[in-house]
Order: sequence, then C-alpha cells, then structure tokens
Amino acid sequence: MSVSSIIASQTAASSSAGSSKKLAEDLDSFLLILTTQLQNQDPLSPMDSTEFTNQLVEFANVEQAINQTQRLEDLIGLQKATELNNAVGYMGKIIKVDHNEFTHYENKIEVLEYTLPEPAKNAALFVFNEAGNLVYSAPAPTAQGTHSVTWDAKDGSGNSLPAGNYHFEVSATNAEAKTIENMKYAYLGVVDAVEFGETNTTLRLGNVSVDLGKVTEVLN
Repeated sequence: MSVSSIIASQTAASSSAGSSKKLAEDLDSFLLILTTQLQNQDPLSPMDSTEFTNQLVEFANVEQAINQTQRLEDLIGLQKATELNNAVGYMGKIIKVDHNEFTHYENKIEVLEYTLPEPAKNAALFVFNEAGNLVYSAPAPTAQGTHSVTWDAKDGSGNSLPAGNYHFEVSATNAEAKTIENMKYAYLGVVDAVEFGETNTTLRLGNVSVDLGKVTEVLN
C-alpha cells in the first residue's frame, strides 16, 4: 500500500468523522435552544402545542440522521477493510483483467486477448508504445468469439523492443465493410502491489494500475 493511498484513506475518514461531529453539534445546539424556550416560556401563554410537536419531530429527525450516518460510516469502513483483505490475496498471482494496457519486461512473451462480438472479414492487431507510436501490426483471427494472440515483443523487422508500457488494439470490419464496435480486450499479468485509494482499490501489474473490478479471472 502506498503512502499516498494511506493519506487519502485517512483524509476520507477525517472528512466523514467531521460530518458526524457537525451533526452532533447541531443536535446539541437544538436541544439547548429547545430547553431554553421551555424554561423561559410565559406560563400564561405557553408554547403552542403544534409548534412544540414540530420541534420534537425535528429533534427526532436530527438524532436519526446522526445514527444513520454513524451506521453508514461503519458499513463503509467494514466494506473497505474486506475489499482490501480480498485484494491482498491477489499478490503474486497471475490474473486476467479487462484492460489493454500492459508493462512489458525483457525476454517476456505477451499474451494479448480480444473478443469479437461478430464475425469479421478482416482483422488486424496493433501494438503501440508509451508515446503512442505504432511498433507492431499483424493480421488477427476473424472468427466471432475470444482470441489469444502471443506477441514476442518484436517489431515487424524482428527487432526486440525495450521494456516499458505498451497498449494494443484490434481493428476489424464485417462482411458489409463496417467497423466492428464494442471490442473487448483482456491481458494476463502478475499482481505486484495493491493500492487502497479513497474511493477504490487497484491492483498494480508492473507500472499499470487496474481497478479491482476489472479482474475477470485468477489463474493461480
């Protein structure tokens, strides 16, 4: 877990605690005002019963809001703790994620996966480096369904490419020569770290961070 992630979590907790404290202070102020009104009311002209009832209802609403806020904070804290514990279990495992960006290391064969929602007449795989420059392209399978393509991290001339961040895309057209949309991608990688942020938990595969919800399969 990174230092920035811990700070973000503490900031979120402080913000939540501040909200509860503000509600409690509002309730105390309300009770003080109501008590003062009762103590100083004119015995010959007591507080209107309807107004008094409305104030009691308001008091009940504020008290309920405080209780609900506290319960919600407890549930959120429990959910985050459970999510973090589950995420730690991914450390060192090979997982499949719904993502098309990856970190390449020297002498590593990459497995790139994509899914065609319909049969294609033509399809091609493109790999880009971190700067967005095309470094590799090749024809790709055209049948409807999921395909895994192995890439030896070499360019079209057979030269090995350096370690770094890359991403891949598949361009395909159907029998009507229309571009096939809604392409799905997946990548296999090893989880190196878990980061617990303010709103979500992410897994780091090399230099790429992927939301925990993007995990589609655990292979080991």
